[in-house]
Amino acid sequence: MWQAAAFGDPEVMPRHAAKLGLALRRILGPTNRLHEALVVCRRCGSDFANPVSWHAQGEAAWWIRLRCGGCGFVREVEVSNEEAERYDAELDRGMAKIASTLTSLDRARMHAEADVFKMALERDLIGPGDFRI
Repeated sequence: MWQAAAFGDPEVMPRHAAKLGLALRRILGPTNRLHEALVVCRRCGSDFANPVSWHAQGEAAWWIRLRCGGCGFVREVEVSNEEAERYDAELDRGMAKIASTLTSLDRARMHAEADVFKMALERDLIGPGDFRI
């Protein structure tokens, strides 16, 4: 049965992070070495590691602090400018896919709610008194 959890609950979140990571990997598609090195959490294996802080390390590299949204594990990496650019492009693609999926899910939810509302109106289950403030 589905179990509710508070955001960031240290007891529940790590147990579900791997399952959610697998589902997101199916949505976002195949991974690559850069993805594995920067996005996949070294502690829980989910692909929830995201950049939370970064700065240039000279002219040829970037320092990035990554934090896993699933288990909270924090690590620091140094990558070349080329790797940072590829990583940024990958993050943009991932965000676009998430936004697209969210839009589709939201649209489906609104259609379902509209269908239920229409049915309630047709069956005279809703009246003016239901909208009094």
